[in-house]
Amino acid sequence: MGPPVALTGGYDTEVYALDVRGAPPAVPPARVLRMLRSHHDPARVLREEATQNTLAAQGYPAPRVLLASADPTILGAPFLVMERAPGRPLTRAGIGALLRVLVEQHLRLHALDATPLARALGEWATLDGYFEAEERRIAAASLTGLGPLLAWCRRARPPEDRAPAVCHGDFHPQNILVRDGAVTAVLDWPNALVGDPAFDVAATLNVIGLVPADLAGVAGPLRWLARA
Repeated sequence: MGPPVALTGGYDTEVYALDVRGAPPAVPPARVLRMLRSHHDPARVLREEATQNTLAAQGYPAPRVLLASADPTILGAPFLVMERAPGRPLTRAGIGALLRVLVEQHLRLHALDATPLARALGEWATLDGYFEAEERRIAAASLTGLGPLLAWCRRARPPEDRAPAVCHGDFHPQNILVRDGAVTAVLDWPNALVGDPAFDVAATLNVIGLVPADLAGVAGPLRWLARA
């Protein structure tokens, strides 16, 4: 195996490319090692493993996870090893292609049967579980000013009058890889849950419209559309 090579784009994890030499012919040699930073719940890698493998089994382009461990003593941090998909972030596509792919892949995701993911994640898959996780993060980081905002989100939560769907929770162009006009992978699944697809659309609009451009990698016209 060649030495790991750091990849860009992992803002809350450390991400490396691995070249596994001598792998069996049926096994692609390209791998990605994703390591959590110390402030994350180690069980997060197990949630990502369950999410990505469940969706990959349904034919969605989530990279299949080959190995995951919440034990920080093995590599110094909880980690997972997944297949590496070819391609470049969707941020490099023209505005027309970018919008088309965003919409198509969002619709494709929300059309999946959500039952397998709900079964795989259990309470982790619910919006209530998402709120509880955010409460723990706020408490751990002493970000008490965010407490009232989270309480408002709970109170203002609209009724769930639509069939629940698989939601990515961080669906934006930087997390979508394309090659020759085709989507090869949708990345970064720690925020996935089963709920109202409006949650997913709102998260996308927030990232595109509000996250600093150097982090989101979103072109000006798309940011303007998201804010309109």
